[in-house]
Amino acid sequence: MRLVRDLLDMPPLDSGSSLTFGTFDGVHLGHQLVIKRTVERGREEGLFSVVISFDPHPMKFIDPDKAPPVLTVTRKKLEAMEELGVDMVVLTKLEPPLSEMSAADFVREVLVGKLKVRRVVVGPDCSFGKGGVGNVGLLRSLGSTLGFQVEVVPKQKVEGIPISSTRIRKAVLEGDLELAEKMLGRRYSVMGRVIEGDKLGRRIGYPTANLDVGDQALPPKGVYVVLADAKGKRWGGLLNIGTRPTISGTERRVELHLLGFEGDLYGEEVEVEFMRRLRDEIRFRSLAELKAQIERDEKEAREILARLQRGGFYGNIVRELEAD
Repeated sequence: MRLVRDLLDMPPLDSGSSLTFGTFDGVHLGHQLVIKRTVERGREEGLFSVVISFDPHPMKFIDPDKAPPVLTVTRKKLEAMEELGVDMVVLTKLEPPLSEMSAADFVREVLVGKLKVRRVVVGPDCSFGKGGVGNVGLLRSLGSTLGFQVEVVPKQKVEGIPISSTRIRKAVLEGDLELAEKMLGRRYSVMGRVIEGDKLGRRIGYPTANLDVGDQALPPKGVYVVLADAKGKRWGGLLNIGTRPTISGTERRVELHLLGFEGDLYGEEVEVEFMRRLRDEIRFRSLAELKAQIERDEKEAREILARLQRGGFYGNIVRELEAD
C-alpha cells in the first residue's frame, strides 16, 4: 500500500481511481464497508483504489477545544486500511489551503485533477469543502458534468443504532465496551508508550507500566482485564485507569500490569485490548489492603483469560497466563 502525505503537492495519478474520503476514526464496520466497496469497484473497473483520510481529526484545526478523543491512532488506521486491500492512502491535514477550498474546487482540483477519479464511494452523510457544505447531492451533480460516478453506501446499524465514530466514542467513554466492540467489529484497544512512573507497583510486588495514551478515548475509571501486545508477544494483564486514591493521587494514570512479565518496557509502544471490566477504582486504607485486592484481581483475571483462551476467543498468549 502506498502512503502519501502531501495531497496538494502530489503529482497527478497516471490512471483513474476509485476513491473515498473522510476521517475514518475507528475504521468501524460502516467505514469498512465503504472502503471495501471502494476497493471492489476499483478492481472491477481497473481503477486505483484511494482513501483520503483527514488526520489528525479535522476539529483539531477547526476548534481544538472541541476536538474529540481519538478512537484509532494513525498506525492502526493505516494497518486496517492495508488489510482491506487499499492501493493508496492519502493522509492529509485539514488546514489551509485545503480547508479554504470550496466544495466544488475540492472535487475539481483534488478528486479530478490530482486523483483522476472515476468513481466515488461515500456514506449518506458525507461532507466536504469549506464549512463542510458539500454533500452527496453536490457530488452527484459534479460527477455528471466531470465524468465520475457516485455510489452511496447506506448507513449501517447495530441493534437498531446507526454506527458512527461519535456513537462509538460515547460508548467507550460510558464504559459500554460491548456496544463499541459490535460497532467496531473488534474489541476496543488503545496504544501507549511506556513512560517513567513512581514505581509504587514495584514496591508492593506488582510492577506496572505507565502508559502515555495521548488523546485516545478511555473507558471510565476502574480495573480492566486486558490483552497486551508488548515485546513481540501477547500478554494477559490488568489495566488500572484512575487517580490512585489510596495514595491521594489527583492526576489520571493508565497503569498496566502484565501477568508473568519480567523486564523493562520503558520507551516501548504497547497495544492494550480491553476484555472485561473487573471493578471500580477503590480507595484502600493501606498499601497492604491494596496489595491484597490486586492479588484477588490477578486471580480473577487469570481465570477469565484462561476461560476465553480455552473457548478460542483469541490466539496463543504466553503460558504464564494459566499459572495457578
